[in-house]
Amino acid sequence: MALEINDDDSVPSSNLPMAPIFHVPHPRNDAFTGRGVLIEELREDMAGDDPSRHVQALYGLGGVGKTQTAVEYAYRYADAYRIVYWLRAEETASTWLDYAALASAIGLNLPKDASLETVRHLLRRHLENRSDYLLIFDNAGSPAGIRDFLPTPCRGSILITSRNPNWGSLARSAAVHGLTRDESVQFLRRRTGRMDAESSAKKLAQALGDLPLALEQAGALIRESRISFNDYLHKFESHWAELLGQKRPGGDYPDSVAMTWELSFRQVEAENPSAIRLLNLLSFLSPDGIARSLLAKNFQHLPEDLSMTVADQLMLSRAVEALAQFSLIEVHADKEAPPDERHTITMHRLVAALARDRLDEDGRRAWAGAAARLIAAAFVFDSADPLTWPVAAAVLPHALSAATHAQSTGVPVEITCGLLDQAGRYLNRFAQYDQAKGLLDRALAISRRAYGDESPKVSAIANNLGRVLARLGQRDLARQHFEWALAIDRNTYGDSDPHAATVMNNYAMVLHATGQLDSARQHFESALWIFENTYGPEHPKVATLLNNLGYIHQAAGDDQSAHDLFHRALAIAEPALGTSHPTVASILHNLGKSLRNLGHPLMARDHLERALTIDLAAYGEKHPDVARDYQALGALMEQVGEQALANQYREWAAEIGRTLVESAVEQSTLASIES
Repeated sequence: MALEINDDDSVPSSNLPMAPIFHVPHPRNDAFTGRGVLIEELREDMAGDDPSRHVQALYGLGGVGKTQTAVEYAYRYADAYRIVYWLRAEETASTWLDYAALASAIGLNLPKDASLETVRHLLRRHLENRSDYLLIFDNAGSPAGIRDFLPTPCRGSILITSRNPNWGSLARSAAVHGLTRDESVQFLRRRTGRMDAESSAKKLAQALGDLPLALEQAGALIRESRISFNDYLHKFESHWAELLGQKRPGGDYPDSVAMTWELSFRQVEAENPSAIRLLNLLSFLSPDGIARSLLAKNFQHLPEDLSMTVADQLMLSRAVEALAQFSLIEVHADKEAPPDERHTITMHRLVAALARDRLDEDGRRAWAGAAARLIAAAFVFDSADPLTWPVAAAVLPHALSAATHAQSTGVPVEITCGLLDQAGRYLNRFAQYDQAKGLLDRALAISRRAYGDESPKVSAIANNLGRVLARLGQRDLARQHFEWALAIDRNTYGDSDPHAATVMNNYAMVLHATGQLDSARQHFESALWIFENTYGPEHPKVATLLNNLGYIHQAAGDDQSAHDLFHRALAIAEPALGTSHPTVASILHNLGKSLRNLGHPLMARDHLERALTIDLAAYGEKHPDVARDYQALGALMEQVGEQALANQYREWAAEIGRTLVESAVEQSTLASIES
């Protein structure tokens, strides 16, 4: 291939025995009230003998208390498990990272430099053989988003929180509603430490709609400001007409809830204006897992009035503390994380929405731009450098959020397109082709409107989109994008420029896939000549072209010439990229096939097994490059008479192929090049 709470409303003591592995990024809420029947039903089902009831989904409107119910369950029954682990499930990228962190916490024996997919597969298999775990998938959107992370059968316990009530056969669904009036009164008293008249507490609870998140916001302000329930209610009512008179975007929250947040915002703004500026920035990022180090390391990309705060650790701590005191954010410390990444910030999605909605149009554009510039600086992804992949994975959810807000608010095109292109290239590398295509389609449409169809800025995105389309088997569309990009680059840079050579290589891959071998060879040779003259004969891009040319010779039946080209490519790639690089694996794969064809099965097997080891470590067990290695090894094993092993390899390849288009596996023998 080419490269490419109880009914008596008491809260149990927080000093319960903890599970040996206990990771819940929320402190226990000492004011937690109600939910006694619900929690007991959850425990009865998940401790029972029916595995189909071990997976439970709590659903309801935002702010109704789903997450806090899950937190209470985790703390209350922690002593019943050896593993209690919280996973962010709104963005798949976050779920991958948390799943990998769980594998590390368990001490799973993983291959060196194992990919996230490999970790997912091995951990899921491990969990299928134990029953002493509680996994909490918070804010999951749908069954499809988390299905691959759930052990089958589930012998332990899994708790899901979601706004989606439709979980089909994957989970038993349970609705979470607002508190009763008496529960609301009890909560307010616990949260504030005040014993004001019950009539005052009931009036306030009624005004807040008995919604737990609104009660929490009001309780935090009452406690921090040391005011009475009546004082708060007076503030609430006096600002009510003002709030309703403001023309703000309609949010996914009641007006009564918006008022509680608005009062908290104003209080914080009066005490620490920098804290509100920080809140504005955070509201345009993914609400989970915002590392303080992400802010501190990239402060120079923020507006001056905020960068000074973020650059000073004391000022940043004060701003963060002010927001946390009023329950506008939560701050978490992970002792297992590296020192500079231990402290993260979480923001409730409804708080983030209101923070954005209270800004005027210019303000939203300014803060969306600030968030996009911050993430653009932090999201460094080099497809050829595996060392950048984990860092990019951690920033990916913020890149997706920042790009969406940037696009909707009219942030400068180059920033928005840069984020979309980076995220698209990352997802393409890890075989998430549909998602990659969606991001690159958006980037291309924005770029065309801004720069026109003949701009080299359009060319780069068209080339990267073409690579994804080729993987999806949409070869005609891929060819059109490559021809478009190539025409732009030749007109802009000339026929002998590396920009043009990059597209030539990718275009040749589509030509090869459609049977135009002579034309494909000519384009590969032209690109090789350009790279050799531009970068010198020992550059990794030269190795890529030699590999691709070798594949053309192999397809034409000239195995000796193919072998010689692959051998040259390997001699360049290993010193330049290292012996465990995915590009090296592609060359080893092709070299192994040529050795098989030349009658050297033992040497062929060695090369193919080396390729498989590298690809498994880099991508995991569901990637097309792994499927191609299984296919080749299956053919080789059949050739040497090891039929049982041949059948096993082919079944593994087929299992991967059932989740991928055939062309994705075919194209992985050749190497495409990014713009």
